[in-house]
Amino acid sequence: MKRTAEKRLGGPVGFFLRRCAGLAVIMAWISYGGMPCRGEAVLPENTIWVSAAAAGSTEADGTRDRPYATLAAGLKHLRPGGTLVVREGIYRESIRLPGGQADSPTVLTAAPGERVIISGMRPVGGWKKGKDGRYRTTIPGPPPKRLFTGVRELPRARQPNEGWFKADSVEQEKDWGRLVAATAAWPSRNLPGGSVTIWAGRSNTFFTMPIRTLDPAAGRVDIDITNRWLKLRDGDKFALVNHPLLIDEPGEWSALAKDGVCHLEIQPESVGDLDDTQIPGQASAVLLVAETQHVRIEGLDVIGGARFGIEVRKSADVEIRSCRVYLNGNYGIGLRDCRDSRVVNNLVIRNDSTGVVLHGCRSIQVTENEIAWNWIDGLVLCWDTHDVEIRHNYLHHHLFWGHPDNVQMFRDVSRVKMIENLLLAAGQTVMTEQASELEFRGNMFVGCIANMLIFGHGSTRDCVVRNNTFAYPGYSCMALTAKNYTVIGNLFLLGHKGVFFSLRDCRGYRGDYNLFRAPPNVEAGIPDREGWHTSVAAFRRHNPGLEVHSLTVNPRLRAAPLTFGVLDADRLHECTRQELFLRGGVDGRYRPGDVVDINFAGVPHRITAVTKASIRLDPPLKRIPLTSSTVANWGPGGHSRLDLRPQPDSPLTNGGPEGGRIGSTLDIQAFRRADFDGDGTRDVPSYPPHLADWED
Repeated sequence: MKRTAEKRLGGPVGFFLRRCAGLAVIMAWISYGGMPCRGEAVLPENTIWVSAAAAGSTEADGTRDRPYATLAAGLKHLRPGGTLVVREGIYRESIRLPGGQADSPTVLTAAPGERVIISGMRPVGGWKKGKDGRYRTTIPGPPPKRLFTGVRELPRARQPNEGWFKADSVEQEKDWGRLVAATAAWPSRNLPGGSVTIWAGRSNTFFTMPIRTLDPAAGRVDIDITNRWLKLRDGDKFALVNHPLLIDEPGEWSALAKDGVCHLEIQPESVGDLDDTQIPGQASAVLLVAETQHVRIEGLDVIGGARFGIEVRKSADVEIRSCRVYLNGNYGIGLRDCRDSRVVNNLVIRNDSTGVVLHGCRSIQVTENEIAWNWIDGLVLCWDTHDVEIRHNYLHHHLFWGHPDNVQMFRDVSRVKMIENLLLAAGQTVMTEQASELEFRGNMFVGCIANMLIFGHGSTRDCVVRNNTFAYPGYSCMALTAKNYTVIGNLFLLGHKGVFFSLRDCRGYRGDYNLFRAPPNVEAGIPDREGWHTSVAAFRRHNPGLEVHSLTVNPRLRAAPLTFGVLDADRLHECTRQELFLRGGVDGRYRPGDVVDINFAGVPHRITAVTKASIRLDPPLKRIPLTSSTVANWGPGGHSRLDLRPQPDSPLTNGGPEGGRIGSTLDIQAFRRADFDGDGTRDVPSYPPHLADWED
């Protein structure tokens, strides 16, 4: 069965594929809310046109009136330094772009105002209905990790459907393990070929292991241990996953390998969805630039790569601009061994591992992007990467698997400048290791589960931290573990009992003119000890001559939560959509009638009741949190739009060196709209259908 692209994409794109371009195309695109219009460009003579609507044409010559039907055909005729203009439609291709010249780069661009999707997705067909009402098919290759209806990801079969079971006890040998949970809602039969996803609490890591046997009566499951890093312990959380017997809700699916093929089974929400099912393809990258230079990629949707959406390796002077890169197997955009390149004005979301990764790169600019909701990390710099500028980006909501960070740097990274970025809601905000000569200036770090800025493992040194705002960490605002740090003019706002920052075995710290603030009702903090900055007075006692001019007064911000906390990871299996258990308990910081915001989603929930350990919410969450989450309390006055800029009479305005400011002055709400220059318009492409609804 075949359906139109209009239904497959959840918008008017199918119309585009069946009609020639014209006024109707432009109006349909505007109604969709697509790319910012770049206007009609003056195109060079060496311009090749491609249009999916030209499929079947026998007169194509690459002109605007007689375009080629595929990217591959257009590239065959594109000379180095030429421009390939692509009309609206879906192009199920994986291509490699040639290089150009410094004064005439090779350009791959969407036609102005038109939505172009270059997809590595592989359609899944051949569905047959069984007597039980489910549909089955087989596909070549290993079982996929993700299945989509169009661009909407379907949930893999799981028990429990939300949340986790908790292991009462565990056993482990070299290649075998056992989890016992007497009160878990076990299925009635064994699950041959199924798996167990384990949240290992000690290391806060996640593993998926094959089921060896399941004994429902005894309340236990035995697993094959295929990863040597898994160390089970009592209290670990787990879920049974990926078996047909676990399919019990519309949309759920499973994929098992048997007899050399993959057997897919699904309970669709509607039969029509089957015609739109697809999985990431086999090509490593959808768009590849390799061993060349002078290339521009602009205005495209890039989805469905087995590993990368856009991969650039061993190349120079490459620019990726105004693209949407999503639903790729590992990374959205990856640059390896590249130099003098730019990643600008892109939307990079919902990729299976990391949004943007720089590996072995030199002289890279990452500017005015929105990087969000990727399953592990947002932006990664690693393995001999130097001279990077990260400016005016919105990095947010990396809260899921592994040790998720909005930004991570490791293995010989140096000379990195992070200037005026908004980093919101993460496991850890910025994690660094084996890095040096880092500068953080004018950023807003807001809301994380653990620590905000980590100069980690005794191996990150020579760093400058000036005029940043650190607000609402789960543990601390900073961790400094090596030597030579300049920390001046920053706002540190806790929202709970905790640590402003730690200086364990740290040498060469220079800090002053900062403002430190915890809510008055929790000002006592944790017990003072050397190396832990829990109060300015205690810090001065242990470190004479430091923080001499620093303040502890009310910063007087425009709109800020009163207190802050995070969910108790050890009791996450007890959380429901209405009741949340907090790390450290409620402790008087939350009261009935207060309004809270989960993960800074901007959705208000009123507290209806409290216990010593939990709060109850109305309305309930849309889903039980998968991992730990942040809880910002706005008090009984209601929910307000987050704005951590100073009021006119704030001590932040003139409390810095020589009467200068303290903290960042970024407009959070403008950045959340991806309006980085404050002109009232979005500077990156809008969210595709079905990918914007991730609040709570």
